[in-house]
Amino acid sequence: MNKILSIVLMFSLLVSGICQQCVKVKAKESEFVMSEDELLEVFYEVTGKWDRHYKMKVTIENISGTVIDDWEVHFDFQDQIEEIWNASIAEKEEGKNVVIRSENGNQDINIDGNVSFEMIVRYDGEIEFPERCYLTREQHEVDEKNYVVEFIQNKKGVDHVNGSIKITNVGSERIEDWKFDLETSIVLNDIEQIWGAKLIDIDEGVEKGSYCQLDHVTSNHNIEPGQSVEFEFVAKCDGEIQIVGNTLYSMIKAEYEEDDEDETIDFTDPYWEPRYDLDDFDTYKEYEEYCKEIMRKWIDWMLTFGTFCGNPLKSLGILL
Repeated sequence: MNKILSIVLMFSLLVSGICQQCVKVKAKESEFVMSEDELLEVFYEVTGKWDRHYKMKVTIENISGTVIDDWEVHFDFQDQIEEIWNASIAEKEEGKNVVIRSENGNQDINIDGNVSFEMIVRYDGEIEFPERCYLTREQHEVDEKNYVVEFIQNKKGVDHVNGSIKITNVGSERIEDWKFDLETSIVLNDIEQIWGAKLIDIDEGVEKGSYCQLDHVTSNHNIEPGQSVEFEFVAKCDGEIQIVGNTLYSMIKAEYEEDDEDETIDFTDPYWEPRYDLDDFDTYKEYEEYCKEIMRKWIDWMLTFGTFCGNPLKSLGILL
């Protein structure tokens, strides 16, 4: 009987240990995750709770190595967002997913920079932080047949030029958050002033010319079909400028494939071994269901073996 009680006690301690780990998970007030595209680090923090509601602060850090324009992020968020600040809800599938996008003033995330927003959320049960997130928009080249580039030389001095570049959308879709790569026929030693665009980089190492990278400004970030944007600049140069190459970029909706669902655990597999480590599971809910399934299998096994031997306690005695 003492041996039987020892086994029962050991099993109770195992279950108790699992429950203690579960309590720790439920008690967490913050979570830190990396996005599935590995471009963002996201920190969730609960800053207040009351009557089936909580206030959460979400901080998104850019680890992509490049500026993220007009950010928009997909979250697998289960709870109901009632209010949100410094961001807006672009898409929502109640109880499953939500897409949060930037607002004026925080559209871009600089390299190693971050943005934050807050929201009030209604929930039932336990607070569950999003485990999966990713950027929903990405930069793509615009087909050259869908835009036209014109260079206008307004004034030319001995070693300076004042000119403007006009980009016209001749396609049927809007060009969003444009960026523009420009290759010129001569070396632009310096762009001293620029209006209507931002100079990201200039490479004067291109043979007999310069390679410039330019970005939109807030007032002209989109080019509608049939419309144009124009920016003007003053630069040092020696000779007549001609555009010998260019590439226009637009932000479009990213194509993202959902991961396949985890395979169901086969308890009849002779090589199956129990897992009690929380790191083996994507969410707390999966871990909780796994613990319940283990206990059900133990009980079923004990009852089945006990019936074969006459009673459940006898089955324990045989094991001893």
